[in-house]
Order: sequence, then structure tokens, then C-alpha cells
Amino acid sequence: MIKRVLLILVCFTIPAIPFSCKTISTIREQILQSPEKRLASYDYDFSSKLIDRVKKPPEFILSYLNKMDNTDKYSSYMPTESEMETIEESLSLLPKLHKQILQDRLISIYFIDNFSGSGLADIVLSENDEMYTFLVFNSSVLKTSLTELISYKENTCFIQNEPSIQLEIELSEEMPGLLYIMLHESTHIVDFIERFTPYVEPFILELQGPSQRDTLFTQQIWNDYSTLNESVIFPYKDEISFYCLGDGPELNLTDAVDVYQALESSPFVSLYSSFNWAEDFVEYITFYHLTQNLNVKYTILVKENGEVIYSYEPMKSKHILVRSKLLDYTLLNNIE
Repeated sequence: MIKRVLLILVCFTIPAIPFSCKTISTIREQILQSPEKRLASYDYDFSSKLIDRVKKPPEFILSYLNKMDNTDKYSSYMPTESEMETIEESLSLLPKLHKQILQDRLISIYFIDNFSGSGLADIVLSENDEMYTFLVFNSSVLKTSLTELISYKENTCFIQNEPSIQLEIELSEEMPGLLYIMLHESTHIVDFIERFTPYVEPFILELQGPSQRDTLFTQQIWNDYSTLNESVIFPYKDEISFYCLGDGPELNLTDAVDVYQALESSPFVSLYSSFNWAEDFVEYITFYHLTQNLNVKYTILVKENGEVIYSYEPMKSKHILVRSKLLDYTLLNNIE
């Protein structure tokens, strides 16, 4: 989950300050009054190994996250020795480009107990407006496999209205669930630094200018950040919700087969991809890397009383794979 709150470049556009009543310079000054937005607030070493950047979050980070999600339940968590090995394994399985960008831009990795989602990436500015990042992960992801994590996430999209119906996302019981969320969040950072999808935030456009990259990946699907092109049919888009955000799930589990059959006809690799062009890009790169580079099988299964009644492998669909031709080759094929 990456939140687009001005400099918090992640999943949803939730402007904290109305641009109509404040100038860009005033917005910048107000944002940088917050310690979590200033690089100078952090203890960092960009020459250190990525695993050594797993740290206890400072109090201003805990305060920021609690306030952002309107809670007081978040607390810091320091991984055990065995969990540090899981984190290091997940870092090692990231694409080469991701690791290069994280090496130069990642301040810290924080683990939080009781966090509302699986993870979050946030943007921090230096004095000369260079962009850096920190990553936040729910401590529970350290205890799940890929299959368990994504199956849990996917089930939060549905009202569990029929016990005989089960939804499973089959990936790998051997690989850690952290790998998925680390891939997802770090791809947001790669996207933001390398500008694979167009910027939409006025403040960032003012600082960085418009994107120069070819955006065919988004242009053929999206009219704007979250509005589908008229040629793209996915009738469930506005009913997709995860982690009980907003008013909670709107789709019944008994409709899961219909929902995934609609997904099967769409250009999206997952339900989460349909939120906006940033999530479309990030989910595509994440599942491409898992399936094409790490040889993980990705299968959506709907079962009734334990028997499979529907099965779909998105990354084996020709109309899904063909979208890779619209992406930078070095982004897709940079595993070490």
C-alpha cells in the first residue's frame, strides 16, 4: 500500500492540503515542517548493506503513522535473528534495478506491530529536493508464506458470505510472504524515481517536471490516474476494496467466479491492479518477476467444499504477457 498524499507517494490520492488555496512554495514549507519528510531528521548511511537498514522506527515515525491512520495501536517491532535471515533473503531476490535504487535511496526499513496493511513506502526530501524513501512493513508478514499472505489479502476483498466457498491464491509455500510486499513497495519506489508511469501530483510536477518516458503501458488502459479507457471493460472496478478500508468489502465470495472471469477478460494481472495506473504497473512488475524470473507459479483458485470450481493463471494469458512489450526491457529482465 503506497499512499499518494502529496509527498507520500503510495496507493490513493488523498490531498492533505488543497492546492487551490496555497502556493507550491507554501505547501513545500508546510510539508517540510514535519520531521518524517526531512532527510536531515534521520540517521542514515547509504553505503551500508540494505539488511543493516532494518531499524527501530524513531518516535516521530510512530507518531506519524498512528496519526495518518487515526489510531494509537502501532508500535515498533525488531525482527528476531531468524526473521532477519528472511528479510535478507527477500532483499536478495529483488530485481537488480530495485536493489540499485534502494541502495542509493533507502533510509531505513521499519517493522510495525498492528499495522493496518501489509506495507507502505514513503518519500523523504533532502535540502536540495532529492527524493529518498523509507519502507514500513507489518510485522505479521514475517510469519507468512507467499501463498498465505496473498490469499489473506485477496480474501479481504470479499464478504465471506458462504463457508462452503474458499478463495486461494497459490504461489509458493517455501518463499516468504515478505517477498511479495517488499517487491510491491520497492517497485513503487522504482516507478517514482525512474518515472515509468506519469507523475500526477502538482507539487512533485513543480519540483521534477513532467515525465519524459514513453507511457504506452498506461495510455492503452487508462484515461487518467484512476479512470479506465472506454475500451477496457472491468465492471467490478468500483467495488474493489482491500484490508477493510473504506466501508469494507462490497463483493460477496459467492460471486468470486464471476469477478475473476471478468478479470480474466481484462488487462489486469490482479484485482489490486485495477485501482489506478500506479498499482497496475506495480502489480504487473511484481507478478512478472515472481513468475518469469523466479519461476513461481501464480494461480487463482476458487473452491467449493475443497473442490476446485475455477482456476486461472494470469501470467499465462497472452493478453497479459503482451503488455510486457510496452515496458522497459531492463526493468523486466534485470535479475542477478
